[in-house]
Amino acid sequence: MNKKRFLLAPVFSFFDFKIYKEAASFKPGKSLLYLAYLSALFSVALFFFGLANLSKAEEFLDWLKKNVSGITISDTGMKLDISGRKEIIHPQLGALAVFDDTREVIQPGEMGEYRFYMTSKMMYVNQNGVVQSSVIGSKAKKSFKTYIDAALIQKLYDLLKWPVAIFVLFAAFFVGFLTRALTALILTAFGFLTQLFMPRKLSFSNLFGIGSIALSAALFFSALQLLPVLAPFSPGLLGVLLAIAYFVIGVMVQPKPASEEDKSI
Repeated sequence: MNKKRFLLAPVFSFFDFKIYKEAASFKPGKSLLYLAYLSALFSVALFFFGLANLSKAEEFLDWLKKNVSGITISDTGMKLDISGRKEIIHPQLGALAVFDDTREVIQPGEMGEYRFYMTSKMMYVNQNGVVQSSVIGSKAKKSFKTYIDAALIQKLYDLLKWPVAIFVLFAAFFVGFLTRALTALILTAFGFLTQLFMPRKLSFSNLFGIGSIALSAALFFSALQLLPVLAPFSPGLLGVLLAIAYFVIGVMVQPKPASEEDKSI
């Protein structure tokens, strides 16, 4: 397989079954290189998808800055600049949080649909109906005092935006590579099992190469799930089933053993 076909293999793998014959000649190292290439493609797509949706994050940030007043959190508790009860309700996301420095303790049932509730002494987190609570500053080893306002929120966003984006890029690559390598190994094991009932016998490197190319289908449907319009029509399971189907096709298109060809003559 030349460099051009290698780079375009994610496309050719859908309709050009000759590429599976070429993949069968891959050494394990080249198969791993192809899986790394697939993972890099998906990671870059995920990165640019995140950049395209960055405006939504900035819109939420602007909304948050307008709706969050100054809050002082210390080892002794929480206090608002304007004392009282402050509810944070987003137009699309719904009830998010309540800050109330006039109360020290609430009952779990008082949280309602809010996901976070902070009193002058306690923090409550609602996780799918299960409320967890903790005392503010209970885990601090020494006294502290932090002031949170719109300026700090903006500063943290500007500071973390690109480091988080780059971390997600590399994390998606490594996790994706390991997942695809493991999946290719599972397909290879599946290939060995099916060969028990077939005359043709392919080696580990043959099957691993075919499995690596077959995973292009799963990658394609994973990429579709990034698009909100197409996500409901591209479940991950469908990508896995397609990968298995293409793997089986890839095995079937391999040249027949010489002994089998002689019998057919």
